Amino acid sequence: SDHFDGIKSTTVHQVHAMLGCQTIGLQDDKRRAMVLMNNVLGGPALNSRLNLNIREKYGYCYYIESNYTPYSDCGIFQVYFGTDRRYQKRVTRLIQKELNLLMDVKLTDRTLKSAKVQLLGQIALAQENRVNFMLSLGKTLLNFDRVDLFEEIVEDIETIEAKEVQDLAQASFHNDQISYLSYIPNKRAND
Repeated sequence: SDHFDGIKSTTVHQVHAMLGCQTIGLQDDKRRAMVLMNNVLGGPALNSRLNLNIREKYGYCYYIESNYTPYSDCGIFQVYFGTDRRYQKRVTRLIQKELNLLMDVKLTDRTLKSAKVQLLGQIALAQENRVNFMLSLGKTLLNFDRVDLFEEIVEDIETIEAKEVQDLAQASFHNDQISYLSYIPNKRAND
């Protein structure tokens, strides 16, 4: 229906889909490697693999991203995309191809170095927003009973190795571990 409590809603034309899996949590030493891998795959930058290889190359999606959210006992990794109904299966296959690539092929030294620089830049920029910075410090204090200095974060990120990223992908992204959810709008007469 296009109406909700007397308010006309915007008609949804695209499929909205998400695939994801359970992964490592906040207490895992490899969580920063997971953040780095997420950035490479589909993080906030336009040079992420999902953005370049699905959105830019094929034009199947206007919006596609991946997210990693760590909790105290486990984490959630997810890829979200919106696409036309006719592209849904193609986009899903292309995402799985990118996940398989992370499992099968280690990041090159150049890619790894570039990803580290980009992640450190994002962290540095985030610290310029004082409200977000204070919230981040508070969360870190609550979760770890200490606050990492920026220099410690840099050191942790600099020590991440390509094999560590590949091992995380292999532990998380097998087909039998991936769940899929989609919203497919009703087909209209002119679709």
